[in-house]
Amino acid sequence: MQPLTFRLSDHPFENEETVIAVFADDQGNFQIQCAENLPDFIPEFMGKFEDVLSDDARKFATRYAKTHITEYGTLKITDDSGKIIADCTFSPDKCCADSKLAVLLNGSEIYPTELEDIKLGAQNGYVCYGVVENNTVLSAAYTFASEDDIYGEVEIGVETISKHRGKGYASDCVCALAKHLSSNSIAVYYSYYEENTASKKLAASCGFECFSRGFEIVLRKER
Repeated sequence: MQPLTFRLSDHPFENEETVIAVFADDQGNFQIQCAENLPDFIPEFMGKFEDVLSDDARKFATRYAKTHITEYGTLKITDDSGKIIADCTFSPDKCCADSKLAVLLNGSEIYPTELEDIKLGAQNGYVCYGVVENNTVLSAAYTFASEDDIYGEVEIGVETISKHRGKGYASDCVCALAKHLSSNSIAVYYSYYEENTASKKLAASCGFECFSRGFEIVLRKER
């Protein structure tokens, strides 16, 4: 494994920023990345932990980031830092969820506050599928790019407004979006926190299979 470092943005922590990422695949291969501000993290981490995803390893990474990146003032570790993330890839033949309700969104629909970011994406040509009732979007699966800007692979996400969760709308949207992209020879990826059993169930029903597990340490400026 070659140590991999990356440069923080020119305006770090304006919103939030990943400073450490550790992922391992099913074959036992792993990759560790960290901000260049943490030059000693990788050798120290590798010297302490054989199981890079253990509880102790994740706690160590969290403490290390907070202790060693100090030049940007008071930092806050995000609530999801250190939680195990499952990265999955879409297999169309394994998708058993329905996609009868989801339609391609164009941004002209009514979007509740919880889905405002998806509205902006749809208006800018990002590929988004949603369940719509009375012209109001209740749930939507989305990409972070227009189809013309997707080069071979893309990660998707999904959001459902609170009062309509548990109705199967999210899986409907994800299935529709994944099938659409896959039919155009685009590899589709989806990630979830393992402790989120609803997301894990959704991924399985929509034909996603885990190929890598890991964690990230994300820091945010205190407000």
